[in-house]
Amino acid sequence: TKSGVRFIYFDINGCLVRFFHRAFATIADDTGLSPDAIETAFWQYNDAICTGAMSIADFNKAFAKDLGQPHIDWQKYYLGAVDPINEMHELVRWAGENYRIGLLSNIGSGFIDDMLKAGLLPNIAYDAIVDSSKVGVLKPDPKIYDIAESMAGVAANEILLIDDTRANLMPAQRAGWHVMWFNDYDSMEATERVRTALEPAD
Repeated sequence: TKSGVRFIYFDINGCLVRFFHRAFATIADDTGLSPDAIETAFWQYNDAICTGAMSIADFNKAFAKDLGQPHIDWQKYYLGAVDPINEMHELVRWAGENYRIGLLSNIGSGFIDDMLKAGLLPNIAYDAIVDSSKVGVLKPDPKIYDIAESMAGVAANEILLIDDTRANLMPAQRAGWHVMWFNDYDSMEATERVRTALEPAD
């Protein structure tokens, strides 16, 4: 394979799905509150749900209370807001035939399973799923890359991370991984760039 990559990790938000921020606008429409107020309340707890320190049920309670609402089902809003980036889903399936592949995501507990069931993620046999809510640590903390490397079972210089957040790529690069920034604003071009980088050398 090109540049010795054997294992590819894909980020989820901004690489395999997009527009989760639309959930804030939908909650605003449903509650009559401003999207800013909703976003401010959300980010206060996001790290806690993404490290598994807080359950989604407890998050929903705290989020609703902060917004003065009787109930908010964040998972339902999130799943309703995101769109699959179809060209990347095709690329993941193709990559799965040529490489070992995994997911490496800052995400709430249970979301990956729900997204697989809903067809929002390619439903294939991943070689590793590094779910921040299960491992208890978030990108860009160097610890999550150590965990991901041991789960990949290959050397650091055989791993490629594809992520739309540059800050998440830097610790991976320092750990000796290959990295590629994904631009979800031009996902067709970005996907093509990834495919070109991965096409087996003749």
